[in-house]
Amino acid sequence: MDLSATGVNQPNGFGSHCDTQPVWSSTVIPKPYVRKQWRLCKYARIYRILLWKNWLIRRRSPVLLIAELLFPLLFVLILAAFRLHTPVYKEPACHVQSQSMPSMGLLHYVQSMLCNFNYTCYDEDPNPLTLLQPETPLFYLVRNLTTLLADEDVREL
Repeated sequence: MDLSATGVNQPNGFGSHCDTQPVWSSTVIPKPYVRKQWRLCKYARIYRILLWKNWLIRRRSPVLLIAELLFPLLFVLILAAFRLHTPVYKEPACHVQSQSMPSMGLLHYVQSMLCNFNYTCYDEDPNPLTLLQPETPLFYLVRNLTTLLADEDVREL
């Protein structure tokens, strides 16, 4: 006889009375998704009990409830007041030399670390190709292309 269709809340074999669980006999091995549903039902019941306990504590001590609500609000208001009263400084854009990553090779990485150890601030974007070795054909190609693309007459064509 299938009792799950009648709507009767029967234990599911694990000692829980969850409405979403089918009726189990003691010989049936539950499937993994049913075990997961059973765990969720168990955790939902524990969470409901914790929420009820929290509600009782809050109801019994209204001063603590008001303090828990007002202190974060007061903290945010103090931060907003500091932000409004401090002047805003407009700084010019600062460009620094690009750094090589260790995956580019040990020589390039060490060279970029030694040549740029002071992080000098430039008004314009510095040439990122200074770390390439000048004897490679790729260096000449990239340098020529960047100078061509930097020329406004060439860009108009």
